[in-house]
Amino acid sequence: MVTLSIPGVMGKAAYLAELGFPRRQILARHSPMTRSGLLYARRVLRLVSLGLQEATKLWHRHEG
Repeated sequence: MVTLSIPGVMGKAAYLAELGFPRRQILARHSPMTRSGLLYARRVLRLVSLGLQEATKLWHRHEG
């Protein structure tokens, strides 16, 4: 819903990009024990994990 209230296509795209891949400083603040080289890898793995969980839920809901 927040995305819809942001004016302009570029503003919306920038907001969505920041959600998917936030700045290194923000990732470091939320994962202080993770080495800086692994911050984005950790983020990508987390997003993939959440996507697989949701896909599994949809699959089971579709079968049942």
